[in-house]
Amino acid sequence: DTLLLKSERMTEISPDSSLRLAFKAAELSELKKSSLYLAKSYLAIGKAYDKIDDLDNEIIYFKKASETFETISDSTLMASSIINLADAFFSKGNYDESYFYFRKAKSLGEKMKNNNLLFHIYSGLGNIFIFDEKRNLDTAVFYYNKANVIAHKEKDRLKMAESYRHL
Repeated sequence: DTLLLKSERMTEISPDSSLRLAFKAAELSELKKSSLYLAKSYLAIGKAYDKIDDLDNEIIYFKKASETFETISDSTLMASSIINLADAFFSKGNYDESYFYFRKAKSLGEKMKNNNLLFHIYSGLGNIFIFDEKRNLDTAVFYYNKANVIAHKEKDRLKMAESYRHL
């Protein structure tokens, strides 16, 4: 757990160091047969790859994280890894895959009634309908409004600003 905390702190400062620490945490988690820490390690590895713009490896490790979280039934962390996966596919311009994973995360977020996750999911879905070649502005606005409602419900000024920026 200490290695993962160090990795998280290093992500912004030195993604390469963060990556090294996360891989070490994964290695130790495998030796201890700890699926929870292995999944958290994969998530940290994916986030480090995100910082160095290595989308292919980012996707690989976010998939590994979500698959491992699925085996231990940690819905919040599984949804978080799926959202990261959806974001990675979006960044890669693969909007169909991104949409698939956002929809998967949406069903988890709604079951958990987790507004923090749902805000990100609705914003991501709105983005897809703006950037996808099919471009459906009405659907994009629908999802952005759902995110905006959450921002106001939680009185979160940063989320409010983000949701208004989208609208």
